[in-house]
Amino acid sequence: MTQWPRYLSVLILLAGIPVAAHSADADANKKAASQKTPWQTEQQLTPLADVLKIVSKTTGRQFAASLRVPADVTLGGLNAKNLDYPKFLQILENNNLAAITVSGVTRIIPLAAIRQQPTPFVDLEETELDEGEWVTAVIDTGEPSSARFVPALRPLMPASAHLAAFHDDGLIVISDRLANIRRIAAIITEIQTNSHDNAP
Repeated sequence: MTQWPRYLSVLILLAGIPVAAHSADADANKKAASQKTPWQTEQQLTPLADVLKIVSKTTGRQFAASLRVPADVTLGGLNAKNLDYPKFLQILENNNLAAITVSGVTRIIPLAAIRQQPTPFVDLEETELDEGEWVTAVIDTGEPSSARFVPALRPLMPASAHLAAFHDDGLIVISDRLANIRRIAAIITEIQTNSHDNAP
């Protein structure tokens, strides 16, 4: 009986260890939260289903979200009540998502899967699609081989985009957002112009 208080003291000390550890973790979390920037603190998540309902009303589009997309998205400061389709595409981009329309239904999918989807094949000079749409195009470099353009152009594109050169035809197949494809095409044109101007 004389040793019982000693065992009791040991048990009390052991029981206090998790409490102390939990307290330390809580203090660390509070410190991390206090170090967030104002922008990070103000970010709020909005149910994707609510966003799709709003955009469906304003655009008349039908949406179907993949099971692989998150239930909530951040609007990045945009007003959910005033969303048109171009703004909606920007929201998707900021959340690593993409939209692809097939048979009248616009599917929302993870951005990493967009390269395998049937994005619209467009003529860059005639298409009326929004600049944020994912599309596929063929660019004629006007050179015997287009491979020399790839090392300079590929870093200008996101990881989810695609760029391939046809060595013997001077053609480039590219899949990306329309705005970036037009930028790539403009760079190729500028390279061609300068190369011809500097030719001996």
